[in-house]
Amino acid sequence: MTLLEKRKTSIYTMRQKQSSRDEDMTMTSHLLSTFLLGEATMMGIRYNELKTLKIPRKHWHWLRSQLGRPDCGGVMREYVQVLDGLLDFEFQRIAKAYVAHPEREPSIEIAQALLNAHHAKFPAKCVLPAFLDNHDMNRFLYEAKNKKERLRLGAQLQFRQKYPPIIYYGTEVGLSQSRPIVGPYGDLAARQMMPWKNQDKALLAFFVDLIHQRRGRYPSRL
Repeated sequence: MTLLEKRKTSIYTMRQKQSSRDEDMTMTSHLLSTFLLGEATMMGIRYNELKTLKIPRKHWHWLRSQLGRPDCGGVMREYVQVLDGLLDFEFQRIAKAYVAHPEREPSIEIAQALLNAHHAKFPAKCVLPAFLDNHDMNRFLYEAKNKKERLRLGAQLQFRQKYPPIIYYGTEVGLSQSRPIVGPYGDLAARQMMPWKNQDKALLAFFVDLIHQRRGRYPSRL
């Protein structure tokens, strides 16, 4: 290899590395903004987060949240070109509103119709794992005034979706909370110790049965 060829190869390699670094920085910028995705979908975008949250139409999403109409699905769709999948906060919102809400008769049919419309707005390959509750929100059972039949309905809705279900620890054995998530450290109300000695065995068996049924409908591809 001549000296000129070596220099050309060296310049080409340097450009490749720079291009790779630029791509990494762009992806890092996108991924850093996803840290706020959960908060934005659950409670709406806060004004002081607008500079950090790097998504299109962020001011529109912020305005909707100020009007009391957080657009969970809309915020989620801003990430479909960045991530292969997203935790489905819209599923959780719908399940809470149409199954857990104590002042409304539960309706799996209405909830499923809303979910079908929600899922249709995402690319087919985008994975939307469904969850009823997590560590940053009131437990589903608490929202349902500790009515376990509502929890069973919510779980049935969750497991009938084609996307992977996520079970927050304790939900499957009837773990609830004594107070809502309010103020500093309020989320500790939803993060109580796992009740290893006092579990609802019937509820656990119900969840196990749902898992077996789902395996029959959606066999593993591994």
